[in-house]
Amino acid sequence: MQKPHLDIYVSAEASDDEKATVVEAFDGFNVSLQKGEYRFSETPLTLAVSVFLNVVSNAVYDLLKAGVKKLRSQPKSKIPRKVECRIRRFQTEYIISDNVFVARTNTEEKFFSSVDDLFDDLVSTNDKDQTTL
Repeated sequence: MQKPHLDIYVSAEASDDEKATVVEAFDGFNVSLQKGEYRFSETPLTLAVSVFLNVVSNAVYDLLKAGVKKLRSQPKSKIPRKVECRIRRFQTEYIISDNVFVARTNTEEKFFSSVDDLFDDLVSTNDKDQTTL
């Protein structure tokens, strides 16, 4: 069985070790790592990891959720700074940062109590979109 493809954009200032850890976290995918925007600050910035999704299966969401959880649970020796994951699906951006889980559109924000709740919403949105096609 072929692994699904996933384009991941990582902060341009990320170290090689951080990039390798991101790829390792999403080992269920054929990952194409892309350079995100370059940011500069005197203090350590959050490691920004962005994923863009089209309509995909629930199995892909399960793999993605497992990857996000694995990335967030990495020891400080692998990623010594905070990690923020952004999943963009059509006009909604799902943001996972520390203990903040939010879905943001142009007109509203919806907060969740956990990564699992956020992904439940992501899957239910996908199911609704597929029934309207």
